[in-house]
Amino acid sequence: MTFDLGSVVATIARAVPAPLPQVTVPPLPDFRTVAPLAATVSADPQRVLRAAQSLLDDRTTLTDTLHQAAPLIHAAGLDILAIGQRFLAQAAALVPALFAGPGAIGIMARLVDLASEAFIAVTKRLGQLENELRPLVSRLTELVTAAAAREKLIPAPAAYAAESELRQLAGVEGVDGGVPGSVDKQEGGNAVGRAAVEAAKSQLGTPYVWGGSAPGGFDCSGLTSWAYKQAGLDIPRTAENQAVGRQVSYDELQPGDLVVWSGHVAMYAGDGQMIEAGTPVQMNPVRTNNIGMPFKGFWRPTG
Repeated sequence: MTFDLGSVVATIARAVPAPLPQVTVPPLPDFRTVAPLAATVSADPQRVLRAAQSLLDDRTTLTDTLHQAAPLIHAAGLDILAIGQRFLAQAAALVPALFAGPGAIGIMARLVDLASEAFIAVTKRLGQLENELRPLVSRLTELVTAAAAREKLIPAPAAYAAESELRQLAGVEGVDGGVPGSVDKQEGGNAVGRAAVEAAKSQLGTPYVWGGSAPGGFDCSGLTSWAYKQAGLDIPRTAENQAVGRQVSYDELQPGDLVVWSGHVAMYAGDGQMIEAGTPVQMNPVRTNNIGMPFKGFWRPTG
């Protein structure tokens, strides 16, 4: 009979929980100028201020939770290592007796018992750690759920128009190196389309639901019609009917233009990317093929 001390010790060592990775929570932007700026343009700053406060609360909760979890995990690791060291010391004292007389079978049985006791102690300590972390995990789960249900700050079309006007007044060059005040077609142009893109982006990660047309679950045309509705424009609900407005070429694409097949639709988001309701809502490079569906072209609903 043989007894592998190293295997027992290695098994215990593998049970030591990994420490939490170093997580750096970035600081929040300075929101102190929101209220004076809102007053200048006769706007209500409360939505932005509420969002800022929610971000601050979330950051505090996340930081505090991580700080509470780290020492619990560290303490559990130390305890498990101590269990391994105790087993090794007890077993080392017995090993010489395996070769000293006829009691080897009894010694072997004792070593097996010690290993079993060590494994039970490790399992118990991990269970204790799980119980200690459970309320912290619940807190983070609640944080994610609350953030998902929170009001989304989607820029209105007027915001994009104002941005373009400010760029022109400031003499900012377009990214294509054009004349001062120009707006690159990938970044400016259609304010309603850009607002629709921002609405669609707010749903990134949302699961695919056939017939879905609201946050929580979208199909392809449900996402695009919902996003345009948030931007103030109603378009047909189904993909095959969303070839509306004006057909454009690839070189003419602006954010918000629709990429339409006979049974699928996506929305151009700029920089050669489009957003579509897959599994889940996701960003992908622009393409014209989609599992053999006839391609109907690129369409600008705003004409």
